[in-house]
Amino acid sequence: MNQSLRVGPGLRFGRNLLNSLLRIVSRRTVRTAVVSLPVVLALALPAFATEIKNPSKLPVIKGKEAVASVGGEPVTVDEFNRTIGMIHEELSGQKQAKRIDYAEILDRLIAVKLVVLEARNIGLDGLQEVKDFMKDYSLKTLIQLEVADYLKDTKPDPDLVQKFYKGYAKQYRLKSVTFKVKSFASEAEKKIAGGKQFEKVVSDAVKKGIAKGDIKGSLTKPDKLLLPVAESAARLKVGQISPVISAGVNNYVIVKLAEVAYPKDPEAMKRAQNDALQYAKVKRYEACVRDLIKKHVKEHKDVLKALDKLNYASKKFDMAGFMKDKRVLAEVDGGQPVTVGELGTAMNKYFYHGTDKVANKKVLTIKDKLFNDILDKRVLAQQARAHGLDKTERYKQAVADREDGILFAEFMKRVVSPDVTVKRAELKTYYKAHLADFSTPRMVKVGSLVFAKQGDAQTASRMLERGDSFSWVKANAAGQLPKGQKGALDFGEGLITFSSMPGGAQKLLADATEGSERLFAYSNLSYVLFVEKDVPAKPRSFDAVKEDIARKVYAQKFNQAAEGWVSKLKKAYKVQIYDETLRAGKPGASGDKAKTIKR
Repeated sequence: MNQSLRVGPGLRFGRNLLNSLLRIVSRRTVRTAVVSLPVVLALALPAFATEIKNPSKLPVIKGKEAVASVGGEPVTVDEFNRTIGMIHEELSGQKQAKRIDYAEILDRLIAVKLVVLEARNIGLDGLQEVKDFMKDYSLKTLIQLEVADYLKDTKPDPDLVQKFYKGYAKQYRLKSVTFKVKSFASEAEKKIAGGKQFEKVVSDAVKKGIAKGDIKGSLTKPDKLLLPVAESAARLKVGQISPVISAGVNNYVIVKLAEVAYPKDPEAMKRAQNDALQYAKVKRYEACVRDLIKKHVKEHKDVLKALDKLNYASKKFDMAGFMKDKRVLAEVDGGQPVTVGELGTAMNKYFYHGTDKVANKKVLTIKDKLFNDILDKRVLAQQARAHGLDKTERYKQAVADREDGILFAEFMKRVVSPDVTVKRAELKTYYKAHLADFSTPRMVKVGSLVFAKQGDAQTASRMLERGDSFSWVKANAAGQLPKGQKGALDFGEGLITFSSMPGGAQKLLADATEGSERLFAYSNLSYVLFVEKDVPAKPRSFDAVKEDIARKVYAQKFNQAAEGWVSKLKKAYKVQIYDETLRAGKPGASGDKAKTIKR
């Protein structure tokens, strides 16, 4: 690391990429700290970008068209466009895009490139935990691509779609009678069992006032029924009558299933198609793995059987030795064999508190599952390599993006964060400067009289000024509009936060005290506002909010430190911008779509 560099002026970060990364670098391990770099950038950017007009001819660096370079490393057109595409996807629900310029986006990409380049130069990519994570991530990515390619043309079984659909769209028409007394319900049940018509029993009970009944029924989805009623209805055939159902405290129900219907339900059909598709994918995936294992794996049954005889729950079990065991459990064509030690490492990670804390039967079950998982991954990875997926740009790009994200986070955690300290005095200063942010809000109870005519409101106001009580004026003032008048403001019946009132009312009542009245005009209506109760804002104690303040102050200082590092790195590494529009820092126009650099 170049320690002789001095901090230069801060970069123009807008809403600040580095601030968005605070949540990442505050975590303690690489495994939890890592996010994909384009995702980081997408989260940090505030709005859609628009098209660069008349882009200059861009150079090709390391085989890729570049909009800029950092220390000889390209910031590619693809990176730039993927970032913009992610912004579009992330913010597509917004009604109106905000103004943004390409230079701001590029500035952030350059900042990340600088940090990642420095992280490599100081050897963070050589950390064992980073290597281990990237090895695991690369394998998972390769397998995911293989599985995705294999399953992309999977179709759901139409019969299964219909089966799921019937389950999701099903509705019951239930005739029902509900009693509050169990003995009345039991008596009705006996009458029905004795042959008396259900509808007649319901009608008689309702007439006596001992029950509520519904002899017409309406179509209802099972999930809208009380659970005991839904469960009972599911066991009935059309025309059948349930026994007494206990559906809550003093709630005894008897139902008759009058109809089962499957009305058109687009949402239910969409859900059914999706679930049937997922089911088909799982089955096809399982068949694929079974076939690969059958063709390319030779299991060593003798070693597997020997492992089943071990007592892993014994305190004498040597996990350390188990993890070093070189015996082969399975040979994989063209790939590394699965060893006892590899399985032991997986078991040690799963049972991080020790296998002696768990029943041996459960350990054996998990052991078999972990072995199958290792074997599945091994054969799928070999299949992916056989298909050349490890040579594809999408695989290489995914791995590179993730590694950049790790290195960025590791640099922030190991280089920037240790120098950021927060003193109690700084917390106190922040607390005093932002006291309003740490106070309970001002609460008021406001009585309001609403009038169509301003003169009527003024008359009511004078009545209050001369000493008449608000309740008397409310009962006697002429010209008042009724409560709930369309378009009228509602100040509620109790305390409300002062900030929740319309801005004009807040300004009018800013210095009002209990017992004060004010005339207020709003949207062609006239109001008399009377402050019945005023509870002032009250600051929370410093001790109660100091942890929240510490997070805010740390975030500010960390962000400043990170920006300082980026400024230093900009002096240490040559940065070149090749597109004229980006170099000039011209703003883009606002728009509702994200457009990209045109080649």
